[in-house]
Amino acid sequence: MSSPRLTAANPARNEPADDAAKEWTKVLADLQDTIPKARSDPSISPKVRRNFEEMLAAAEAHDVERWAHAAVEPDRHTCHLWTSNYQLKFHRVGPRKWVTDAEPEGLCQIATFGR
Repeated sequence: MSSPRLTAANPARNEPADDAAKEWTKVLADLQDTIPKARSDPSISPKVRRNFEEMLAAAEAHDVERWAHAAVEPDRHTCHLWTSNYQLKFHRVGPRKWVTDAEPEGLCQIATFGR
């Protein structure tokens, strides 16, 4: 079994790599459009500005790992809080015991109860 011949009419093409290169060019172009606004906006904090500059430098160097690190680094140092509002009806079945008629919900079919 022989491998296909590489000719001008049949060049070797790594489609995922080519698609990634096109996507990277788009990311860099989007950042280039944002540069003047980001650098001149007085409401942007120094940390956010530094992070933007790091992402820009990584994009210009075509360093995907460095860019990904810069993209997620702010979230590593940020606390996130999620809250949910819901109503359940509980029925007393004993001096210190309550039950609800709630059915499991959501993707995982889970019923959660606080204490």
